Amino acid sequence: MVVTGRTRHLSDRWVLLAFFVVGCLSFGGCGSQETHLQSELVGTEWVIVEMTGFPDDNVVVGNFGFTNQRFSYYDGVNHTSSEIMWNETGFTVKAGGTSTAVLAHDGYPGPYFDTLVPVRARVEIVRNTDGSLTLTRDELTVTAEPA
Repeated sequence: MVVTGRTRHLSDRWVLLAFFVVGCLSFGGCGSQETHLQSELVGTEWVIVEMTGFPDDNVVVGNFGFTNQRFSYYDGVNHTSSEIMWNETGFTVKAGGTSTAVLAHDGYPGPYFDTLVPVRARVEIVRNTDGSLTLTRDELTVTAEPA
């Protein structure tokens, strides 16, 4: 049997494709897997009812929501839209930006600015028995109820 370059080339592609498919199936699939927590929270708007550990400039007026890739957050002072990576107990902030009304006022001391979700932050989420959520990063805690 004579093997031409073209036949061998196609054969190599099939081997690579088969290796990729078997690898994906063996290691839990390809691409991102939706976590149980993610599937419960995406698409619901959450209203903030309590904040602890934040500077005095933060007021308990705000909300947040999740998509499969983003976390949008407003706490009365800071507005954040962040790209996130989910896991079973919360998420990590991959990228994003925060704007704040605090910095818009002349002479306002910058140290009061703080947000729950700076880049590379790890945010833990606890689903409480009453249906509310508690989000925690370091000493900052936000509790919210579904809108």
